[in-house]
Amino acid sequence: ALRRVSESLVSTKNVMFKQVVLIQFPRPGVYAIGFLTARLPKDFIQEAGLGFADQDEYVNVFVPTVPNPTSGFLLIAPRREIQPLQISVVNAMKMIISVGAVLPVGTEDLPMPSLLEHLEEWMQPKQPQASSASATPETPLP
Repeated sequence: ALRRVSESLVSTKNVMFKQVVLIQFPRPGVYAIGFLTARLPKDFIQEAGLGFADQDEYVNVFVPTVPNPTSGFLLIAPRREIQPLQISVVNAMKMIISVGAVLPVGTEDLPMPSLLEHLEEWMQPKQPQASSASATPETPLP
């Protein structure tokens, strides 16, 4: 088994991550990027008591940890509960390794200030706003 895994990692013919998906994890309403790795055989589904093998298709989804994607969670989920994403595995990995700072291709037109821009804005001294009362220069009192 270890040999098959290591061969899958280095083989260009056998792609380990079949598709980038979105899955609710670690709780409903919160989503994580994952990678579809395999479809479970019907006999495994029946033996595990996961559902009716003729109705439900279950898949393995690897959800990597951020920013080190070499560890993560292996989830067994019904296929109907995952949402395929139209981004490449490479772009999804870039997003994971960058802790979300690098977005998938096609989103670069979104107006997002960089961290440096945020810091520069924060460090700028605040200029007092001129009010109508202070718009005219004051004359010194005698």
